[in-house]
Amino acid sequence: MRAEVEKVKPLFTPSHKKVLFFDVNQTIVARSLSFEDGFKETWREYTARMDTEDAEEWNENAVYVKYRTAWQARDKMKQPGSDKQELQEMALREAVRDAGLIVHKSFARDFFQHIRTKQHRSKTLVPHVLETLQTLSPHYTLAIISNSRKEDIEALIRRFDLQRFFPGERCFTAVKLAEKKPNASLFKFAMKSLGVSPSQCVMIGNSYRNDICGAWKAGIDAVWLQRNVPKKSIPPRRNQKKLTVIKQFEQLLDLFK
Repeated sequence: MRAEVEKVKPLFTPSHKKVLFFDVNQTIVARSLSFEDGFKETWREYTARMDTEDAEEWNENAVYVKYRTAWQARDKMKQPGSDKQELQEMALREAVRDAGLIVHKSFARDFFQHIRTKQHRSKTLVPHVLETLQTLSPHYTLAIISNSRKEDIEALIRRFDLQRFFPGERCFTAVKLAEKKPNASLFKFAMKSLGVSPSQCVMIGNSYRNDICGAWKAGIDAVWLQRNVPKKSIPPRRNQKKLTVIKQFEQLLDLFK
């Protein structure tokens, strides 16, 4: 049964809107394991057989703090086109330097892949996603626009049996860094592929910077899924494009006729 939510007047109809673009992570799928917890769990597993109980520099909390500090320093100084994996490797190498552990490229990539796998397995569908998509799909074309890797998105779609809503040809992901949201190019490519104009689309996502600002750059109206946003902090519409804020996924059924 749908949760009781504040009713709002429908803003969009199938006669004007044809395509609904969705972000995935924290919009359709919720992640219950944070990167920090995944990092610490992975570190404990990697060092479980080592004699490190009395060494503070091997403690997962201390190592994570050092990693986070090193990562933030490099993230602020990164140049356009920087390789995230390379930055992560350098930050991890610095974090474990005091412990005397040598971090090779293969170790670092395996370590962070292990974290991603843990986070992937911890993901669950946001409440009321299935019934909401089921109600919208006969009237609108549903599609994905995500900054995540295509293989990760396809794996999530299969895992939660969402292929009927989002077939492979309607899952759009960035290949190059410059294509990622909030850049408009991914939105434009998706619209061209589906044969629709910006006025016929709506973007639904949780990230104001990536989903909302990215949609506006492409000339698309947007719905911001922001569960804890106070009303006074809602940004104004930009360039005459609509911004609607909802706190629960099922409120989409009140916005779309």
